[in-house]
Amino acid sequence: MSLKDSLDNLPSVSPQESVKIEDKGDTREVTIVSGERIETQEQATDKAQVDLAVWEVDRLVIESREAHNKLAGDRIAVTPLFNIKLFLKRKLSREIQEGIELLMSRVKRVKKKPSSRKRNKADYLAELSVYDAHFGNLAFKGEFDLDQQAERFVGGVRALLNNLSGRGVSEIVFPVGHDLMHFDGWKKQTTKGTQLEALSESLPKVFEVAELSVRESIMASLNHAPVHVVLVPGNHDHTTSYFLCKVLEARFHDVKEVTFDLGEESRKYRTFGNTLFGYTHGDDTNLKDLPLLMAAEAPTMWGESAFRCWRTGHQHRKKQISFMAGDEHKGVRVDVMPSLTQTDAWHHKMGFVANCKAAELWITHKTTGYKGHFSENVL
Repeated sequence: MSLKDSLDNLPSVSPQESVKIEDKGDTREVTIVSGERIETQEQATDKAQVDLAVWEVDRLVIESREAHNKLAGDRIAVTPLFNIKLFLKRKLSREIQEGIELLMSRVKRVKKKPSSRKRNKADYLAELSVYDAHFGNLAFKGEFDLDQQAERFVGGVRALLNNLSGRGVSEIVFPVGHDLMHFDGWKKQTTKGTQLEALSESLPKVFEVAELSVRESIMASLNHAPVHVVLVPGNHDHTTSYFLCKVLEARFHDVKEVTFDLGEESRKYRTFGNTLFGYTHGDDTNLKDLPLLMAAEAPTMWGESAFRCWRTGHQHRKKQISFMAGDEHKGVRVDVMPSLTQTDAWHHKMGFVANCKAAELWITHKTTGYKGHFSENVL
């Protein structure tokens, strides 16, 4: 018998497995030595028990070799041995992660008694449009502070809600996100890392004021109808807006009249009666593509609706486009909502100084669709 045949016939011996973890702040290196065959990233993260809610894989290196183990009688066992290196990086910095965990532990749930408001026949849906608030943004001349931004936000919502008195509203849809906050981390950058001019207040302070403003707006809305919060990720605060909504979800956990859609999709759909609504921020999709995307992504709701519309933001200006999807269909209306934020240095430099700054409230009838909207303009 040849040496090769002898080696092939030897019993397999599993080498001792080891997992070594080396933390380096916001990065981590994991070294795995295993006799178990590991060929994919999923297998490697499972073996290392990586918490993918905290970490993401930056790089993966897999190497294999033969391990020779001496057995009784001078025999040698040959077994495969896999060496894996996982290079991980935090999805959020340690400071943000720990700060949010601390904040969540301190969240106090809202205790709200059943509403005593008179229930009218609920044939209408109301939508709050308080888009692109950019809490923490620095005004061009620096005269607009964080407290004033909060006053503008909550004051605009309260003024708009006055238009619902006596109207039978079944629900108030409140999109949250849409660049609610101006930056997404301690370095005061957008989610993708663009450096921004901002107020001197830290991320926790901006987060606190923004969360309080939205919470007070929800409380005011509950005096008129149940509230459905829809998270619409923006390009400035994709991460922080998600966690802000998670805090709100925890606060209103015991209030059945407040519901949340916190899915991570950048485009969301829902219907009310004969109307199909699409919600997206508008930073990563051409407005002209939205009608076909709606038909492709929500075909059942599309087929069952008579009216179809999009609500977008991002452009910091009021805009409306109507598309005809074909003779057999009604048109698709795309509305770009105005921004509530003040003019900053970049917008002033580009000459975008005359855009209307406003919050809006849109009314839709269950059967006949769009009935009109109210605008609360601010200076």
